[in-house]
Amino acid sequence: MRAYCGHELGNLEAFALESVDTPTPADGELLISVEVTALGFVDQLVMRGLYQIKPPTPFVPGGEIVGTVEAVGQEVSGFAPGQRIAAWQFGGGLAEMAIVRQDHAVPVPADLEPAAAASLLLDYLTALLRVVRSRGPQTGAIALGHRSIRRRGRGGGPACQCRVSERDWLGFNR
Repeated sequence: MRAYCGHELGNLEAFALESVDTPTPADGELLISVEVTALGFVDQLVMRGLYQIKPPTPFVPGGEIVGTVEAVGQEVSGFAPGQRIAAWQFGGGLAEMAIVRQDHAVPVPADLEPAAAASLLLDYLTALLRVVRSRGPQTGAIALGHRSIRRRGRGGGPACQCRVSERDWLGFNR
């Protein structure tokens, strides 16, 4: 399989598309065929070596992942091969296949676009938090989230928009 790997943080030239072995899921893990990966600010900070967490190398960026379950490890429940899922984790998504912990995965409805599913994991919450912190509790406020969504074989585009409701404010005020 192919993955976009970096062998040195802080040097973007050290990241390239490579052929790597397909991973095998361990206990509690899913192997997914990646359909869409969202890339954002944290990804570029990690790649440039500027994030507070320094992952081991080789590092594969992309933490907001949507794909189809190909295999499950032991002790996995609630997920099966052929099921479409979304997951948020610290990297691994810029690859044809990715390992995802089952406790980081959620099912994706068939009628939800993959780019929307990937953006909902973090972008929606980030946009909502931005509205809450910058504007205060104003029902009807709008925030846009933009991130590069990598679709297999295609470029990126806008990811999400959120409109704040009274219910959203109640959740933030707890």
